[in-house]
Amino acid sequence: MTREYDRGAALYAAFLEGDASALEALVQLYGDALTRFAYCIVRDDAAAEDVTADTFAALIVRRKKFREEAKFRTYLYAVARQVREWQEWKAQDSQRPKYTLAGAPVARRS
Repeated sequence: MTREYDRGAALYAAFLEGDASALEALVQLYGDALTRFAYCIVRDDAAAEDVTADTFAALIVRRKKFREEAKFRTYLYAVARQVREWQEWKAQDSQRPKYTLAGAPVARRS
């Protein structure tokens, strides 16, 4: 059985090879659909755009993590879910009081 051509995977491979225009093409190809997907998760336009931007940023930082076992779109959406989980964790963590080893609260810096 031959594998179906995956344009996203080909573009990401080109980006990893140094073709900066391939990342732009990925944003053009998946940006709107990814924002709609993110909106289904967060139910807020601005937050959905943040998830989308952070997802594409994660593609740059997490280079070479994509294994071609699934379609690139599946990988991209999984990264978006992880980005949202990280954002939620970060928001919750910033609201938790911090303590020293002695148990005293740590003063927060603004």
